[in-house]
Amino acid sequence: QSEFTNLNPQGKRFLVATDEDFSPFRALIQSDDGGSYDAAEFGWTVPINTLYGTLNGPTVYGGYGCPADRAGIPNASVLGAVAAGEEKILVLQRGPVGDPSQAGGACFFSEKVETAQLAGYDGVVIANHHEGALGGPGANSYFCGGQGHIFNIQISAVCVGHRGMHELFDDGNPADNFTYPEAVPAIGTIGDKIIVTTQFDGWGYVHLFNATDLTNVVDVDTFAIPEAMDVTKAAGFGDLSVHEVATDPKKWNRAYLSYYSGGMRSMEIQCTNNADPSTCKLSEIGGYLDALGNDFWGVEVIPDPSVPGGQLILASDRDYGLFIFRAQ
Repeated sequence: QSEFTNLNPQGKRFLVATDEDFSPFRALIQSDDGGSYDAAEFGWTVPINTLYGTLNGPTVYGGYGCPADRAGIPNASVLGAVAAGEEKILVLQRGPVGDPSQAGGACFFSEKVETAQLAGYDGVVIANHHEGALGGPGANSYFCGGQGHIFNIQISAVCVGHRGMHELFDDGNPADNFTYPEAVPAIGTIGDKIIVTTQFDGWGYVHLFNATDLTNVVDVDTFAIPEAMDVTKAAGFGDLSVHEVATDPKKWNRAYLSYYSGGMRSMEIQCTNNADPSTCKLSEIGGYLDALGNDFWGVEVIPDPSVPGGQLILASDRDYGLFIFRAQ
């Protein structure tokens, strides 16, 4: 999500953009037949490096894994005995969205993870769906969404592109991978053995772009709160990513960030030379975080009716409701 600033006194314009990232660990899936797939780890499941070091073992296909599907998914015993140091892994799809073979709607990622956990699996791989793959151009794109419901999370989970799901079951034919009806493995099909390694790369960033020339937008700075780059806060501290930005319509260099569990953050674009955007940086000048925590999602700037020329910042907290702040 992003918003333009007003022109600065030298006629330069910026774009402040949020990079919402729920996956503090980058992942790599490697299969026993030589496949290699970029992936990411869900930020709200148990980190692989904490639980296993690496997630390593045989896979089985389980369809969409929504609560209504659970009776038809084999439990982990279908994979038989595994070697010491191996785990049993269920492969599911995101959705369903747009799949004519499915009567039900999409379910939460967390419900899919709970499906795997209830069936005795040690880990789960959730592949992107057709819409997320843009019908093929985003074949390797993945999305690790947020937690949708509360349960006792005991396993690890990663997300991978739609192509990776097919290739784990040796279906590399691109002609039928991104259109319906789709040739997918039968539920219960045994796939490749895989090993999943992870590397901490932080939560989301905020980007500052020089957008004076829209044919040549340049990334001039990034910002992240320190907690988002601290591996000890990769789990158990909420989402340390940023959802949304609202730029101030009256102050070209002011912006406000709804930073999920990181609270509300007030930012200023500070330049050593206003005529040269490459000298500009995003600097935090204030913020708000309740002692009991927050989960800020939306943010918007509106006029303050009680103060001539003043501004109010409206912020939606997913736990507590609407907060109203007065700009200083």
